[in-house]
Amino acid sequence: MKKKLSVVLLMLSFLLILGGCSPVSSNYIKEVEKVMAWQGVEAKTEGKVKIEYDGEKMEVPIKVQALSKGQDKAYIKMDMDLGSVGKFASKSEDKLPLDLPKTIAMEMYVIDGQVYIGKEYFNTLAKSFKSKSEIKEDFVKLPIDYKLSGPQQEAAMQYVQSTQYQKDFLNVLKVALKDFKPTNEIKMSDGKYVYEADGEAILKDFTAAIATTVKNWNETSKALKPILKGMDIKVSDKELEDAVKGFDLEKMTQSFGDAKELIKPLKIKAEIEFKENEYEEKLEAKYKNEKFGLELEMESESKKSNKDIEAPTSVKTLTKEELNSIFKTSNFFVSVNDKMLDFDVEPIIEDGRTLVPFRTLFESLGAEVNWDQENKIASCKKDDKEIKIFIGQNKAEVNGKAIELDSLPKIKDGRTLVPLRFVSENLGYEVEFEKAGDAKFISIMDKEYAKKHKEEMAKLETQLKDSQKQTEKKN
Repeated sequence: MKKKLSVVLLMLSFLLILGGCSPVSSNYIKEVEKVMAWQGVEAKTEGKVKIEYDGEKMEVPIKVQALSKGQDKAYIKMDMDLGSVGKFASKSEDKLPLDLPKTIAMEMYVIDGQVYIGKEYFNTLAKSFKSKSEIKEDFVKLPIDYKLSGPQQEAAMQYVQSTQYQKDFLNVLKVALKDFKPTNEIKMSDGKYVYEADGEAILKDFTAAIATTVKNWNETSKALKPILKGMDIKVSDKELEDAVKGFDLEKMTQSFGDAKELIKPLKIKAEIEFKENEYEEKLEAKYKNEKFGLELEMESESKKSNKDIEAPTSVKTLTKEELNSIFKTSNFFVSVNDKMLDFDVEPIIEDGRTLVPFRTLFESLGAEVNWDQENKIASCKKDDKEIKIFIGQNKAEVNGKAIELDSLPKIKDGRTLVPLRFVSENLGYEVEFEKAGDAKFISIMDKEYAKKHKEEMAKLETQLKDSQKQTEKKN
């Protein structure tokens, strides 16, 4: 429970940094409170994201139109150009797990908890999952019970989106950051509120914001109670009181370690100008280190709106079962020397053994493939090894020697499935299997690659142990 509470405190501290306590910051908060009272907002945003990695560059232009009314009605239309991302991905040795479209045009309504998605975006999503979707209506209506989270999370989300949360949050901000002086305060320039900082200043203010919150904890903990209740985080008064007990600013600063150097290159600049019943925003963020670079540029105009939002009329209603069949995702991630394999039929596990489509597996291992249709024999040859697998029988041959299999090769959905570990190991590869929740990760490595992998993992483990020892000494 204390961990949950700590996460909330860290999130709040980071968000509170921008507030400060200067007269300009106080005026800014008053302007924000006015906007929060609006019952409807109409907004337009344009921007682009530039990414550079290992000398390769990509740029993603983004356009967004949005309209909201109250807490129960919203409309959003977003266009993204992913052309440069596709070019970047094509140069990579690793395949993307999904088929990436050149453009994404998303249109969506949310009316009283019901979600409607534009057919163009829906069909694009279906295609990326290699599913067929031929929606003719303009919109797809998701089943009312199709939720990505449980009742507790849904209730928390409703609270976070409410005006009550906005009031509670601003109250925490005022109480927690009493007497806080940020390194870079919000300033006025040509009638605009401007916040500008680099990574070092942000980290410094983040640290100071936590320290100030701890100092003001007696009042802050009281102000925090409505937020914890609204987010359904059950914390007793004693737990809340003890949440900051033993807080050591020096230890926390030391714990950041390499994060200081990592965040240093970050630079951000935000401008906002409030006018009568409207405001304009501009955001610039830049980050650049030896291998990775990121630039974000966004400009938006928002204004108070009384426009109503009505649900679309050309709608295809899907059942939960239909939706799940379209967006069925793979729980298997199989790689050969860290290169992901793309199977057209989902691998299966039977009797503790993983079966995969034979042709994709054989070819990825560099073997020559052969299929005997008459006798239903899948075979492969690599160097001095020849493997024959008899479909429908617990039987295989390696260089003519008969071997009994403990899993039955079979044909599923028109694809021949064979035991992954048996084939891989008999061709001289090592296999590692890991499970995380429902996901299964299988790594196939040749002897040389496996040796290098083990050496790197051992080196990383040693570095982690050394780092822990150094931290313990400092503490």
